[in-house]
Amino acid sequence: MRTKSTHEWRAGAASADAPGASALTPGETPGAGPLESHESRVFLGVPVHRIVSLLWAAPFLLFLVYPMAEGFQSPPSTRVAAIIALSVALSGVYIVIWLVNDATPVSQRLTTTLVVWLALLLGLQVALTALIDHGGGWGGVYTLCYVASPVVFLLPRRTLFPGLGVLLAIAIVETLVWPQEGLVPLGVVTVTTIFSMTGRQASDRQRMREVEAQQALALSQERERTRISADLHDILGQSLTGISVKLDLTGRLLDAGRVEEARAQIDEVTDLTRTALADVRAVVAANRTLLPATEIDSARTLLGAAGVRLEVIRQGEPAPGTPSTLVAHVIREATTNALKHASPSLVLVTLRPNGVRVVNDGVGRGRLSDVLSPRRPASEFAASGSGLAGLADRVAGRGRLTWGPEGDSWVLDLVLDG
Repeated sequence: MRTKSTHEWRAGAASADAPGASALTPGETPGAGPLESHESRVFLGVPVHRIVSLLWAAPFLLFLVYPMAEGFQSPPSTRVAAIIALSVALSGVYIVIWLVNDATPVSQRLTTTLVVWLALLLGLQVALTALIDHGGGWGGVYTLCYVASPVVFLLPRRTLFPGLGVLLAIAIVETLVWPQEGLVPLGVVTVTTIFSMTGRQASDRQRMREVEAQQALALSQERERTRISADLHDILGQSLTGISVKLDLTGRLLDAGRVEEARAQIDEVTDLTRTALADVRAVVAANRTLLPATEIDSARTLLGAAGVRLEVIRQGEPAPGTPSTLVAHVIREATTNALKHASPSLVLVTLRPNGVRVVNDGVGRGRLSDVLSPRRPASEFAASGSGLAGLADRVAGRGRLTWGPEGDSWVLDLVLDG
C-alpha cells in the first residue's frame, strides 16, 4: 500500500503557523549551509570526486596477484622479502596517486605533483619487474597496468598521447629485456590501456556536454541582459531626452520672467517622469514573468547535464498571467531541489490547466527524505523568503501547494483555485 505524507499550505498558513521561522532556500537545508557540488565536497580531507576515481581504479589492484604469488611460492630469502615489500609499496603509491590528482583534468597544465608520483610509480614498477624476472620468475610486466591506468586518466589531454607513447615504449622494452614473460603481459597491458581510454573518452564527452550546457546558459543570460538593456534604453532614452529639453526651456522661461509658461513645462516634466517610471516598472514586471515552457526547457538542459532524464506529460496549459507564472516557479523550484538535495534518475513533470505536479525518484538516494521529512514540524518551513516557503507565500490565496515523499518518490504539487 502506498502511503502519502505531505506538507500543506493554504492561504495565510505560512505566516500564521510560524512567523519567526527561517526560510528554506533552494541551496540550503534546515540547520545546514548551502549544499556543495559533487566536485567540492570532501571526505577526510580528500575531495569526493578523487575518492570516486580511486574506487573505479581499485580493481587494477588484482594485478598484485602475480608478483605476490611469485614471492610466496619461492623459498624465504631477501629477494622474496624485497618482492613483497615492493608490491606493497607499488600498491600504496597507486592508491595515493589517485587521491592527490584529479582524474580527466580540465587544466592542460602538467603538474609537478603528477610528474613526481608517476615517476615514483614507474620506478617501483621497473624495480619490481627486474627483481622478479632477473631471478627467473615471471609476471612483472603485468604490473605496468598500474602505470597505464593513471597515465590515461590523470594526464592532461595535450600530454596524453605522448604519455601513451612512452608507456608503449616501456612495455616493449620490458618484453624484450625479459623474453621469458612472452607476449601475453604486453597484450594485457595493451587491453588495459584501451579500456582505460574508452573510459577517458566517455568522461571527456560528458564534461564537454556539461561545458556546452553551461555555455548555452551563459549565452542565453547574456542575450537576456542585452534585451533588457535595449528595452531600458528605448524607454528611458526618449523620456530623459524630453525631460532634459523641457527643463532647459523651463530655465529660459524663468529667466525671461514667463513664470506661468515655466510652470506648464514643469507639469509636463512631471508627467514625463511618471510615464518613464511606469514604463520601467512594466519592464521589470515583464522580466519577472516566467513561462512554463521556458522553465521546462531550462530544466531539461540542467537535468540532462547531470545525467537525469526529464519526462513531461501535458494534460493542459495553465491560463496566462499569474497561474502560468506560479506553475513556472514550481517547475524551477522542483528542479533545483531535485539536483541539490537528491540523486534522481528521473524527473516527471505533469502540466495541468489548474497547476503542475513534479515527481522525482531520488528520495531514497538523496537527502530529500531527511531534509523535507513530514516528521519535521511545519514551523521549520514556514517563513517568507525563497525556496519552498517563499513559493508557498506566492501561492497563498491562489491555491494549494503540497510537498513531501510518496513511497519511493518525492512530490511537489500545485493545485490552483478555480
